[in-house]
Amino acid sequence: CSLAGQDKHLVCKTMLMTPKTNLYDGTMVRFISGPTTGTLSVDVCFNFTDHFVSIKKLQPDIIIANMGLWFLHFQTSRRTVGSCIAETWINYEEWLESLVTVAEESGAKVLVLKTTNFICAEKYVGAFATANILYSNHDNVILRACSDNIRANASDTTADIDIANYCMNGTFNDAGSGYLNERLYRFVDKKQHDSKCRVKLHVLNDHDIQSCKYTPLGNARHYHEMNLARIRILGNIMTCDETVSG
Repeated sequence: CSLAGQDKHLVCKTMLMTPKTNLYDGTMVRFISGPTTGTLSVDVCFNFTDHFVSIKKLQPDIIIANMGLWFLHFQTSRRTVGSCIAETWINYEEWLESLVTVAEESGAKVLVLKTTNFICAEKYVGAFATANILYSNHDNVILRACSDNIRANASDTTADIDIANYCMNGTFNDAGSGYLNERLYRFVDKKQHDSKCRVKLHVLNDHDIQSCKYTPLGNARHYHEMNLARIRILGNIMTCDETVSG
């Protein structure tokens, strides 16, 4: 589908900066992402209760969720996260299901789930580069340290095998990003074939257009120079969905 004649959707670019946006035609969009502070630590947990209450009050037409990077780790190395974040990754499908539920209860027409960004490990430097090498090589010492660290504060109902899986596959590199995206696609495919689902689901796949050329050295995961192209993909989704564009 073409975005030609549908430039009103380019106003979606404001969603990169604000949690809610009104399009020119009155369509209300709600954006869900990570904490606005840009920080992550063992003390950070994501409580979406306030988010969800706000969404139900706002009653948006479209909800866009972008959280994947916040769930990834280089545990006990450069990027250590709280056990609660590890458990959200472990129960990722349940978290996605909660988004579907709040979308349905708020009367949203469309739920757009963004892929986790491409992570260009060659742009890592210092401790990030070292951690990436250790986790990419499945270093037994770092994996054991990761499991012990998460196990110490995780719920008793969280299985050791699930923690080990997170340590192995929830890493802050493109292997971890790809693993999470595969789970996202499986979830969306299942919901798209669920006759009881009352909201249209789409995947915004900007992962596959991102490349090392467009992320700064030392960052490896953000692609601000590509925002217009990413917005165009989102616009195409909206244009092609008769629920929104009709």
